[in-house]
Amino acid sequence: MLNISTKIYKIVGTIFFIIACGFSGFSFYTTHHNEIKTTHVGAKMENNDESLVFKNASYYKNSSLLEVEMFYQGSLGNGLQELKTKIYNAQTGEEIQGKLEQINLNYYVVFIPKVENIKQILVQMLTSDPKNSQTKELGTISITQKNIQEKGTFEKKTTEYYEQRYVSDLTSDAKQSIKNYDEKIKNLTKDIEKFEEANDRLRTKLDFETADEQKQTNSEIDSNLSQIESVRGQIQEAKKAQQSLKDKISLLENK
Repeated sequence: MLNISTKIYKIVGTIFFIIACGFSGFSFYTTHHNEIKTTHVGAKMENNDESLVFKNASYYKNSSLLEVEMFYQGSLGNGLQELKTKIYNAQTGEEIQGKLEQINLNYYVVFIPKVENIKQILVQMLTSDPKNSQTKELGTISITQKNIQEKGTFEKKTTEYYEQRYVSDLTSDAKQSIKNYDEKIKNLTKDIEKFEEANDRLRTKLDFETADEQKQTNSEIDSNLSQIESVRGQIQEAKKAQQSLKDKISLLENK
């Protein structure tokens, strides 16, 4: 495995989860078709302060091998817990043998050999505490024909390959998040313009109103001004978040 700074991974490993929560509202979604459930790529599974995001599934038909990639965020790095997996054939209930590989603190890959065909395979992810033997389920990924990328022959990959995929995914997601913030800022700016236009209309009325009417109009103007300040605050927060993501992208690209 590459000798990559654990500190860097702790910093950048949160990017994907910030994006997932901030824009996509990911959760453990499934679709039903003839009672077969399919986990969407990008689905997020949570249990208390731990999260797991399903990133990709590749089926190497010529090698009868299924490869499932995921991002983890939680407390495994402190050595108090470890991530485990149990794999099942959903049709028969039979447990299937597989191997869970840790690429870094946040990136894991499950390899499932001898898969002749895929109808529905369940990859159950669990965290366990070696000290007290307690195990809790983090979530289950349902693999079907709908969420796999079918490929030919599997060729052994280096740890560096997966680490590069991890960095590439984080960078891509962060760049998309920056674009989303651009759109958010654009919409917030339009909101400010609407409040300002409303105030312009209200001010033109003042010369033709009674004292009581002017009092009410000025109250509406003040309310709009407060809204404008609130929206400006949201824009500043969005710009700060953008800058933070840009800094992390720079860290990733120059690592």
